[in-house]
Amino acid sequence: MNLLHYPELLGIIPCGLLLAWFMILRPQMWLISFLCVLPWFLTDTGAGISAAEAGVGAFFSVTVIGWMIWRMATSQEPLIKSWFDWLLTFFVGITFLNIIVALANDVEPMTWFSEWSLFVLMLYYFPFRDVWGWDEPGRKRFLFFSALSTIAMSALTVYTYKKNLSNTAAFAYQIWSSRSALLGPIHLLALVAAIATWFETQHRKHRLFILLVTAANAVALVLTFTRTLWVMFFVCLAIIIVFLRWQQTFRLFATLVTASLLVYGGLMMWNPKIADIVLTVAKNRLTSSTQLSGGDRSFETRLNEASDAIDEIEQYPLGGAGMRARFTTWDPIHMATNRAAFIHIGYIALPYKLGIPIALVMYAILLVFTGTVLRLGIDAFRRVQQPMVRAMSVAMVAFLPALFVNIFMTGFFDQRWGNVMFALMFAFVGIAKHSPLVHPPSRS
Repeated sequence: MNLLHYPELLGIIPCGLLLAWFMILRPQMWLISFLCVLPWFLTDTGAGISAAEAGVGAFFSVTVIGWMIWRMATSQEPLIKSWFDWLLTFFVGITFLNIIVALANDVEPMTWFSEWSLFVLMLYYFPFRDVWGWDEPGRKRFLFFSALSTIAMSALTVYTYKKNLSNTAAFAYQIWSSRSALLGPIHLLALVAAIATWFETQHRKHRLFILLVTAANAVALVLTFTRTLWVMFFVCLAIIIVFLRWQQTFRLFATLVTASLLVYGGLMMWNPKIADIVLTVAKNRLTSSTQLSGGDRSFETRLNEASDAIDEIEQYPLGGAGMRARFTTWDPIHMATNRAAFIHIGYIALPYKLGIPIALVMYAILLVFTGTVLRLGIDAFRRVQQPMVRAMSVAMVAFLPALFVNIFMTGFFDQRWGNVMFALMFAFVGIAKHSPLVHPPSRS
């Protein structure tokens, strides 16, 4: 192979070798590099898969698997510490056998691999937990670099919106159609984590940084114009309030009201007409969900996909149809039949692609995860955890409803951002679970 024919590889190969060195000798630098590349990797969604995307995705997969093998070979401390860890590694490993089913259904091997490799991203949970999870400074670094990554993602969301929106936009459809909803769930997770962390830190510079994270992700979340995420933000906020004292709750509401007025006032000063249109679009987005006939075509699309996919599951209940296998469904938006490989409802997408038995393994992972989160929430309510551990516990308890709703609405499992979010959330819980308590909870 002549490298001159693939100029992207001239940069990818030396960077890959450098990161492989970091992986072994400087694992923190490897993970920081991973988080720094994420904004580009998660948003570079043009037609097809570019050589750069394929190279970076393959490197992400190879390095985390290599790190796990190296870690188990060189350390006496076990990497697999719980049933959750066993289930997760088993799931990623057993899904590789799905290639047999996919090939039988005429799926291209590289196309199949591009989707299967996304499951490998969940394994970053292990290095996040082991490299940064053993002390309070490490936990702060984990939260800091993760937050920096979300700020960069927010900047890309805003840039995409501005690029899509004409400066002379005068109609509601222009405001809405210019949106970029891809990373909305990440912005919501960042917002929930930032608010939970705000009440666990007393340093002024740390609070200023948290305000920056909150503001950046709040703006990006608004610009997604995704009503489900807007509603879930208030659900998550209500759960956070359960863990706050009344003085903290009052300050939280006062801050939210002030920030909303400042944003609206700034938008009115910039362009009053655009501000009115934005409010109109937001109102229409929130009310359109009550109009399934002729009002919410996106929801009709999901229902059609689900019905047709269930028919396919009944034909292939054990092995599924294979990842990236296509099925025929009716698209009410374009009023035509469509050969689709993507299913928005993740709970149905898994058994369609992998079969019911393997899908049940993933559901078991989510069940164990939920149980652990609820136990951590009890410790957080009793205030027996260290500050950053408590922040992560509260954030996960608050985000739990949003996670299950997002899996239902967004095809979480076969998205790059979805599997990265799994890695981050699993790491939050893994770190909190293995961290010592400040004092044991009272038995009285």
